[in-house]
Amino acid sequence: MSVLLAIEDVNLSFGGVRALSEVSMSVERGKVTSVIGPNGAGKTSLFNVISGFYQPQTGSIRFEEQELIDQMPYSRAPAGISRTFQNIALFSGLTVLENIKLGAHCHLSSGLLSSAFWFGRSRREETALSARIDEEIIDLLDLREIRDRSIAGLSYGLQKRVELARALTAKPKLLMLDEPVAGMTPIEKQEMAGYIHRCVDDWGTTVLLIDHDMTMVMGLSDHVVVVNFGKVIASGTPAEVQDNRDVAAAYLGEE
Repeated sequence: MSVLLAIEDVNLSFGGVRALSEVSMSVERGKVTSVIGPNGAGKTSLFNVISGFYQPQTGSIRFEEQELIDQMPYSRAPAGISRTFQNIALFSGLTVLENIKLGAHCHLSSGLLSSAFWFGRSRREETALSARIDEEIIDLLDLREIRDRSIAGLSYGLQKRVELARALTAKPKLLMLDEPVAGMTPIEKQEMAGYIHRCVDDWGTTVLLIDHDMTMVMGLSDHVVVVNFGKVIASGTPAEVQDNRDVAAAYLGEE
């Protein structure tokens, strides 16, 4: 097993509230790992620790053997970590393509002056970026028909797909998806699961996701980690997790 992300004994507290307690887990390269649990279990706190938005009191988070705990949040994207959010964070005044382009900002090398006046290196970089997005991402996620449309007025499902495209533009080694199918129709959920599969199969992307849709999670995941009250209570294959009595009690409300 080739581990891309290793989390060991992470503890996170806010005052007297323990959000994460001795959390340890790993994410295997080229696989889909899902984190599930009841509302308030600590899933988003875990994502925020990995992203650098929260600083844990103790523990280790190693990405490709490099410690992330002491690094600034903005170092994650250049290192190869990209993320979507539960609440859509697109710019409604921009087109689909313009929103997608924003995901590559951490890899652009143009200076402030050339970017401001759009000449020389800046123009060449943006032209090359547009061509790469067209060749690698637009068709991968079936966005050709809406490429030049404004985000405003697009359906919720399409906006979630655009957000996924923006995250992919950064060429992530680890793609973190925070509730990628929340609020979608059953058909949209099925389509999104297919697009995530494409990212793994066609690009070799490693995916770490949070979601409450158990049908999607169990059908998509290679490995599932269950958290409750900030602690990991189970991990394994989807079948192993489904058969775990602690999971049934904590997550499904069964005795």
